[in-house]
Amino acid sequence: MENEDPNCTLIIKPEASCQGKGIYLMRDIEDLDFDEHCVVQIYLNKPVLMEKMKFDVRLYVLVLGVDPLRIYLSKEGLARLSTKYYDEVNDNNVEDMCMHLTNYAVNKGSSKFEPNRAAIVDSVGHKRSLKFTLKYLAKIEGANPKKLMDEVKDIIVKTLIAG
Repeated sequence: MENEDPNCTLIIKPEASCQGKGIYLMRDIEDLDFDEHCVVQIYLNKPVLMEKMKFDVRLYVLVLGVDPLRIYLSKEGLARLSTKYYDEVNDNNVEDMCMHLTNYAVNKGSSKFEPNRAAIVDSVGHKRSLKFTLKYLAKIEGANPKKLMDEVKDIIVKTLIAG
């Protein structure tokens, strides 16, 4: 398999692991051990950032039934931030998991990690509320929170149907 984009970075996630354990980035698909059981994804080099840091969104979905399909999406959720400012992947930072991953287990050991002190203060620390995140995206990125959540709901339904 040949990588057509020389700037392409891959993120490798080992099978049956959690909390960011064993995740790594690579620049050349030829370096991949094809006997390894893992998920390989193209790493996005230009992600949306929150305060110059990568983040992910954690949502909670309850499936109440499949025939008919009945789903509940919690109104509460959170964003998890990395603890280092993001810079596009290069040879100097390819192993800096506190920059590239948002997993709590990875970042809690960083000297820059800021825990959240109170649930009502959802705009500081390395975990933010979904409500704050949607407001942030609307203000900084010009996103429409309702449209964004409608698209998320659509993806959830399609994922469950595919399963």
